[in-house]
Amino acid sequence: MNSALDAAAVALPRWRVLRTEEMVPAQRLNRVIERIESQPGMFYGCDYESEPVYRRRALAFADPALRLSLSGGRMLIEPLDDTGAAMVDAWGAALPGARADAGFEFRAERAPGAAHPFIGLLRALSGCFTGERADLGFHGAWNFDYWRLGAVEPAEAVDRDVRVLLYLPLTVLKLDGGTLRQVTFAMPELGRVASRGAPQVPVGAIVAPAPASASTPAVHPEPRDDFAPGEYAQRLAKAIGHLRDGSLMSLTLSQGFRRAFKGSASAAFATLRSRYPMPEMFFVHLGSDECLIGASPDLQARVVAGELECAPVCGTSKRGADPLEDAALGAALLASSKEAAALALCSDSFADSLQAVCEPGSLALSHRQRLHFFASVIHAADYLTGRLAVHCDPWDVLLATAAPPTISGVPKQQALRVIDELEGSRRCWFGGAVGFVGVDGDMAIGSIMRLGWFHDGMVELRTGGVVVAQSTPQDEEAESQIKARTMLRVLGVEQAASSSPTAAARPQTAAGIDVQLLLTGDPFERSLADALRRCGANVRAVREASGAAPVVVAGARAGRLIPKALHALLEQGRPALLIGGAALEWLAAAGVATSALPVPMDGYVRRAATGADFWRSIEVGVYAAESVSSASLPPQIVALAAAEDGALLAFEHRRLPVVGLLFRPESVLSGKAWAGAAALTQALCRLVERTGHA
Repeated sequence: MNSALDAAAVALPRWRVLRTEEMVPAQRLNRVIERIESQPGMFYGCDYESEPVYRRRALAFADPALRLSLSGGRMLIEPLDDTGAAMVDAWGAALPGARADAGFEFRAERAPGAAHPFIGLLRALSGCFTGERADLGFHGAWNFDYWRLGAVEPAEAVDRDVRVLLYLPLTVLKLDGGTLRQVTFAMPELGRVASRGAPQVPVGAIVAPAPASASTPAVHPEPRDDFAPGEYAQRLAKAIGHLRDGSLMSLTLSQGFRRAFKGSASAAFATLRSRYPMPEMFFVHLGSDECLIGASPDLQARVVAGELECAPVCGTSKRGADPLEDAALGAALLASSKEAAALALCSDSFADSLQAVCEPGSLALSHRQRLHFFASVIHAADYLTGRLAVHCDPWDVLLATAAPPTISGVPKQQALRVIDELEGSRRCWFGGAVGFVGVDGDMAIGSIMRLGWFHDGMVELRTGGVVVAQSTPQDEEAESQIKARTMLRVLGVEQAASSSPTAAARPQTAAGIDVQLLLTGDPFERSLADALRRCGANVRAVREASGAAPVVVAGARAGRLIPKALHALLEQGRPALLIGGAALEWLAAAGVATSALPVPMDGYVRRAATGADFWRSIEVGVYAAESVSSASLPPQIVALAAAEDGALLAFEHRRLPVVGLLFRPESVLSGKAWAGAAALTQALCRLVERTGHA
């Protein structure tokens, strides 16, 4: 929290920033994204809309001024254009680094109990800019082990495992809603003597690097997965053992998938954006032929004008084939005590970490278990909000939220040890952070979860999920596979069984069948007419029926809206499809007993439990104040479908050309697996087959 790392410190120059922006064509963003694959640059944005947290926005660039990196204990500041070179020259007069053609190189000497000096360096560099600083800052990626930068860790652990890559661009494309702007920063005073109040950087923690040793040629491993099928479940079983003995409350265990790759990372990212939009979309050039793309649901932290928010995600379901199945799956996710507990545990642990950087009493839960319906999965998220403490800045938030519980576990330190023990390989970028930290104190970072890491002629994926004591290893392995297949389909590197929603096959049509829709004042007759046309029927709305074409009659309530002419038509042997109240009225006229419901069932779903073929398992929407028991039908009337309690849903007459549906096939509730459309088609086709009228 802004504590000094060493008593000895030096002043860095400070420059006044001038900011300009202009609207630019939307196509420019795509051109920048295409360049990121082969040159320094980055895209970070949200392609998913859901108030109050998610809105469509992005920051992108392809010509940064500086690149800053940390790898193997080596800190490097590299100029990438003339302005970047001028900044490095100015900093070089104060920092004890080794000057080289590539820029400035440092090595860190970490003081006992202190955060890593890389954080202090970034904080000091952020203080070099004054004036119009909105949207100016450091963009990049932090690998999973960056949590070690803020912890009391041995230096060798940091040097071995931590990798960070950041860019400082002076021209940025900013997408907000539907408007794309180009933001440009200029520093007229660059190159002058540092102004008063210059930021201090501790020099005792940053020293010149040791001479470089001879490098060993890189060995590119053959791409292989961490585990064979079933092995991940075995590791999960061991993890669940830790959870059941009480040493852990939750754990996120991951597995890696690797495939040879010769395609285009930018093309893969374009496909990812179009097919699987998520709140955290990113494409980062990591150097040479190395890139990182991804689509993650987790907003790790966002700070705007001192207001902090984050959205931990826990709980996953596949998407349904239609909105009705989506609703059922979403309801099941919310009803799952295991999923609710897992999300609560993540949120409580996340909140505890945020307490260190928030004003006392300001942290609150603003939304609980908010469902988000993404392209292939449904997720549940909590939203936490708070006020950033006056003594903290975005770098403190970055460290406080490192390795969040949705990616590590609870308690965190014990979870990190179990991850080291049970996972098949180092996580590298998976579980890290990606985004933007502004020099004005604003920030937006997402957790790196669904990713593709392109390197050494292959692409590496990694997926995982939160495991609790009630988890089932086989179910968790299946969920991990669902997440991996999303990326595998995007990359096209193998044919994978689809886990995306697959709509049921549309039923046989009633193409060419002429029908007359008798207008009775039914409240849904326009939708019924549209449903008939969607089935392929030629529909003519009439006040009085004529000719031989089948007549369709609907009514909301029996005995209220059905004209007397209907009975005359039926007596003439006219083929008729009766729907809702019309079907009930006809049954009553035929001597079938009807029973008044205690309360009308308007807008309810009923599922057929008995019937032949198609009719046996349909789910349909009903609007009824009365019902008929299928057991009370006379021999000449045949039940086509009935609910589990015996309530009649569909029937036909053995002798007369009459088919009745005691539900509403045009209802949105009858849309699952095209049940309503199929029922209309089946009914019309039965009438035509029996009468020969088409």
